[in-house]
Formats: sequence, structure tokens, C-alpha cells
Amino acid sequence: MRDVDDGNGGASTTIADTSVTVSTDKMNLYTSYAGKSYEFDACEQMSRDRSTETYMRYDWRGQVWLSDDDSDFSSPERYYTYVFVRSSTC
Repeated sequence: MRDVDDGNGGASTTIADTSVTVSTDKMNLYTSYAGKSYEFDACEQMSRDRSTETYMRYDWRGQVWLSDDDSDFSSPERYYTYVFVRSSTC
């Protein structure tokens, strides 16, 4: 992927030139981006970030629930909490 700035009086300047690998299963997921590798589950949610060796689990809404440096999640490194605000006016 290349991002180019053409506003330089006609001369283009490369802002970023990043290597991207898309999954072969036609799911439109990046298996690597800028040299960092990722893994996804069947629901297309990132299950592992290989650059940080972080594993992620999700709740029923598809939001990150916890992350850990071990795939067994026996002692999660981080829990995620979401606050839902409901409006009384419709």
C-alpha cells in the first residue's frame, strides 16, 4: 500500500510505502501489515497479534473482552469494560 501526496507542485512525494499481505481465503483480512503478523478467528475477529504475542477473546457482541500473552487465558493480562448509556428520549 502506498500513500502519495500530489500537492507538491506536480511532483509526488511518498508518505508511506507499507507491505500488506491479504488472506488467501477471500475474507478481506490482512495476515500481515508493515511486517507485523495477525491471526483471525472464523468470525473475522483478530485472535492473535504476533508482533506483541497477544491473544484476544470477544464477548457475544463482538467486543474485545480480555487479552492475554498465553492462549489458555488462565491469567488474563487485561479485561475490557464497556459502558452503555441509554437515552430516555426516542
